Amino acid sequence: VEADGRGVEPAERAEVGEGVLDAAGRYPVYFGNLTKHGSKLRLASSGSQAAFQIMRYQVWTPDGTLLQPDIQVLSADGAHRIWDDYTGGDHPSVWPVPDGMDFGVVSSVNGSIARDFMIRNRGTAPLHLTGSPLVSIPASHDFDVTAQPPLTTLAPGETTTFTVTFRATQTGSRFGKMTIANDSIQAPALTLYLRGRNGIAPAINIEGGGLNIEPMDGTPNETDDTDFGAVFVGQPQTRDYLIHNRGTLPLTILSATLSGSPDFTIVKESRAVLGAFESSILRVQYAPAAAGPGTTWLTVQSDSVTSPVYAFALAGEGVAPQAPDIAIRRNGALIAPGGTANLGAVSPAEALGRTFTFMIDNAGPGPLRVDGVEITGADADFFILQQLPSPLAPAGRAVPFKITFAPNAERVFSATATVHTDDPGKPAYTFHLTGIGSNTPGWAGWIMY
Repeated sequence: VEADGRGVEPAERAEVGEGVLDAAGRYPVYFGNLTKHGSKLRLASSGSQAAFQIMRYQVWTPDGTLLQPDIQVLSADGAHRIWDDYTGGDHPSVWPVPDGMDFGVVSSVNGSIARDFMIRNRGTAPLHLTGSPLVSIPASHDFDVTAQPPLTTLAPGETTTFTVTFRATQTGSRFGKMTIANDSIQAPALTLYLRGRNGIAPAINIEGGGLNIEPMDGTPNETDDTDFGAVFVGQPQTRDYLIHNRGTLPLTILSATLSGSPDFTIVKESRAVLGAFESSILRVQYAPAAAGPGTTWLTVQSDSVTSPVYAFALAGEGVAPQAPDIAIRRNGALIAPGGTANLGAVSPAEALGRTFTFMIDNAGPGPLRVDGVEITGADADFFILQQLPSPLAPAGRAVPFKITFAPNAERVFSATATVHTDDPGKPAYTFHLTGIGSNTPGWAGWIMY
């Protein structure tokens, strides 16, 4: 194709001259030997034909200024640029739906979500909104234009706003198609796509011990951990309660409080916001200051649509501490405080030595706390604490610990073992350890003190 005697490359602008618009606002341009074939125009030239398609036109002033309106749609605050230029295809706006066109999640309980949008003319000629209504959405969609633009003509750089409201009528994702008719060249029927989701309102539920706790339950029981049972004074116990959001919309925990006995305290708060179907733990401690019953009410307030005030009773029984009674035994035989445990003969050739088991026996009615075992004396390095005892020996039970005797020479070895506990009568239970290093097979002898 040639214009003014020169070749015109694809997508290049070809000026065809200047003239005066006629009464209909048209400027005629004449081509010789021009014929139409389908959607294309063919221009005959000497010996061949060249085909081109008229895609769009632009109007320029004599000084070279481009005169045309140019529509742009933004979120009302201008933060999201919804549409700039025509991209072709069935979706003239960006796809998938950009942030500004996504209304998020709405619940039928909470009502609706409204968004304001801005139309701006970023062109150099007036932009006319020509639709009726100016912004249209099919009635079958879950979106409504609740405020039409107040202006129908926008000067270059001028803006006007409109409002769209999303009311979900069905669950799941909902889509809407919005059309703005105008006289811009790029998008005379601008189409934008909207999205929103119908969610389930936040609904709180609280569990204890894996069981549901009913709101306003005033009867504590041990199966759902609302009754702490018997708790010794000075030995606090805790219970965990699982707060669960059964909705798809966020659940906000406003407060969690206790009203009743000061022996109950919240030692771990739940998260303030729970997303769809999320859970969080709230932990309560019961530390009775004296023997006797204790009760309180746990109240959790939230924005749940089902139980915004979720309360239930807690209880416990303080029990006076009972003294433990420690005894140390080996092979069932008692080792009295200050007594001696004879470990016999062990060959220095035994690289790993020989290990002996001792039992910490609690014969008292209360639990025994074991704070540790200490081995001292000149030969302490040859009596090695191999296994630490459990930190708690329940009433009437025994817990083991192990000592390895590993002599390095043929002689008598001795040390002192001390077991530290909370037994008020014997907080440091001390006994002696002795053994012989001997390479004589089957040697047995007396150890003299």
